[in-house]
Amino acid sequence: MSEWNPRDPDTESVRYDLSEWSISQRANVASMLADATISHSWDGDELIIPAEDEDRVDGILDDIETTTSPSDSGRTLQADEQLTEYELDEWSPSERDELSRMLNEFNVVYRWE
Repeated sequence: MSEWNPRDPDTESVRYDLSEWSISQRANVASMLADATISHSWDGDELIIPAEDEDRVDGILDDIETTTSPSDSGRTLQADEQLTEYELDEWSPSERDELSRMLNEFNVVYRWE
């Protein structure tokens, strides 16, 4: 990773407004950027990255948008369905990402908060 500092006004940065993205999608962004060793920061719902990584990040964000599961749509539980909650605060973003992939594979509806 570079010595990029998002708080330095002289540093060239690119901002992405992800306010319309689900928490799960934003967690995937953070996980994939970390896996790709791309420096990044958050300012509320805005993702900030070094300008030099813009093309790579565009590709990552496009991939996430096209592979988002129906579970991110905020489906409401039916009367005969039960909600099961788990505390996964101690899990890393990559561990939660792997769980998301497995739940998607088995068509399990879920959401992240």
